[in-house]
Amino acid sequence: MVATHVGLFLLPPLEARLTSRERRRRTGAWSLLLLAAGALRLWSIHSLGDQWNVRGLVADDLRPVTIGPYRWIRHPNYLAVAIEVAAMPMALGAWRSAIGLSLANFSVLWRRIRAEERLLSERPGYSEAFARKARFIPHLL
Repeated sequence: MVATHVGLFLLPPLEARLTSRERRRRTGAWSLLLLAAGALRLWSIHSLGDQWNVRGLVADDLRPVTIGPYRWIRHPNYLAVAIEVAAMPMALGAWRSAIGLSLANFSVLWRRIRAEERLLSERPGYSEAFARKARFIPHLL
């Protein structure tokens, strides 16, 4: 995960510098999507309150959070990360970096989410609270 995030700040600017300006034209929408992802991330963290942590640890006294974006999906913070990893390079016109970094991020998040959900399912109330909620997109994924 660390390598993906370091790459996120190194590869897109390098690719943007090496590609023609014509390919970098319509990047405003990607910038707006990046801002929206940042807002979703902050909303997710705020909704989790004291239960949020960087390491994906599950406290023994954890209670399911079903407010904020957690009303609709199980992993809004990871959705925000996935959008940021794709949108940040695209905002610079670096589509190769967006694809490569998104694939690397998917690989890391897939394992992390599965491990985290195993731990969460051991906590009282989690399975019942999130049984009918999609991971990322309401009613779909």
